[in-house]
Amino acid sequence: MPDDDLSAIFESAGVDATHLGPEELSRLAARITTDPGPELILLPPRVAGLFDLQDRPPDFLEIHDREWWLDATDRRGRQYLRNLLAATAIADTLGLYHTLTWLSAVLSATATVEAVTVDDRGVHFTVARIPSPELPAELADDINPQDFAEFVAILANAGPVVPLPVGGTVSFTDSAR
Repeated sequence: MPDDDLSAIFESAGVDATHLGPEELSRLAARITTDPGPELILLPPRVAGLFDLQDRPPDFLEIHDREWWLDATDRRGRQYLRNLLAATAIADTLGLYHTLTWLSAVLSATATVEAVTVDDRGVHFTVARIPSPELPAELADDINPQDFAEFVAILANAGPVVPLPVGGTVSFTDSAR
């Protein structure tokens, strides 16, 4: 994974990776999807690795009475954000109705985001499908095996290059893994 292939998206959306608030996340979403919905904007703050380098217990609640923002300069946070943006693009291109929480959880078990590039036509994701993926044990309590299998089938049947409605593409390849 290129370390800073997200930099091109940040630049094209006019956002600073050290200060991603709701407006900045909305501008990032607009580069990828026609309907980001509130989940794309509200999901990243729930990730402890994106908020700062301090881990928090799963039931930790943060209440911010002022402007909140994320620093996406940490590698772990960038990887999470990259996966979330790819899940958003895949949902939009394939017409999926799963939540982004669900999609981003299963994406890493079913595919690898190999590259993210930006040109004058939009954002382009290259996604390598993992052959014969299995539902990871850590997701088994939250993800229905039949839903997982249906998602795997949808990915397997996706065309090699699918256009994003806002411009750009998602290119699917088959991983050698």
